[in-house]
Amino acid sequence: MRPKSLDLIAVSAIALLTLVVAFTSFKTSLETSFYPFWFLPFGILMVLVLPGYSIIKGLLPQLDWPSVLLLSLGISISVDIIGALFLNYILYRGLQPTTWAVWLSSITLLGCLSAALSRSSQSQELQVSLPSVNWKNVLSFFLAGSIIIAAIFIAREESDRIDSTFTQLWALPVTNETAYSVQVGIHNFEGRVEHYDLYVESQGLRIAEWPEIVLSAGEDWTVSVPLAEKPVQPVRVLLYKVKSPNEIYRVVQVAPIAFDVMPTPMANH
Repeated sequence: MRPKSLDLIAVSAIALLTLVVAFTSFKTSLETSFYPFWFLPFGILMVLVLPGYSIIKGLLPQLDWPSVLLLSLGISISVDIIGALFLNYILYRGLQPTTWAVWLSSITLLGCLSAALSRSSQSQELQVSLPSVNWKNVLSFFLAGSIIIAAIFIAREESDRIDSTFTQLWALPVTNETAYSVQVGIHNFEGRVEHYDLYVESQGLRIAEWPEIVLSAGEDWTVSVPLAEKPVQPVRVLLYKVKSPNEIYRVVQVAPIAFDVMPTPMANH
């Protein structure tokens, strides 16, 4: 690229950095990604500015900077909305940090490539003819319509799914003068029959497990798990869906200090 394309080089570098950080960030046992603190400004730029900036520079390279910044924000939000629809409804479990990084970086890099090609082939005639069409109004109208349609679609889809496609997992400490235990419960809000595996860990060791728990829609299940002694580390309860045995679906922890208070035990079902 020529020196005047240094902005595109910087945007491309941030997009590539996003991919590197997303695929190299470490994960906890709960499959939660943690990113370095210094990456936060770059992440904000990738979500709110850079995809739109690269696209607008390819489509309308002669716009003034205030218009570029405003349209960059609007287009980036549109890219985010379209990405949410695409990743959530087309790809299985698509709303993940890595898939978001691939989506936003791909759009940004393609936009930068388009902008670079546009700059290299731009003629004086094209530069003169652009102001004859009010592209800003046309593009703003298109973006506003896209955002409204996408928002309505998401709202309607989520309103049909809310409170009907999840599983509730809870754990309560139970203590008396001679023993300690944890009351564990599951409630199926999935709207269908589900199969679960449940594991309880204490002091870093697995102390109980219940494979292939089958619950119908709306059904609950509870069990009391005795502990050998008062725990000095959090007691972890991990729930898996049988169809995804390597992926933790729900997890709760009971802190040791919770055993200093005696809650009312729950009845088993």
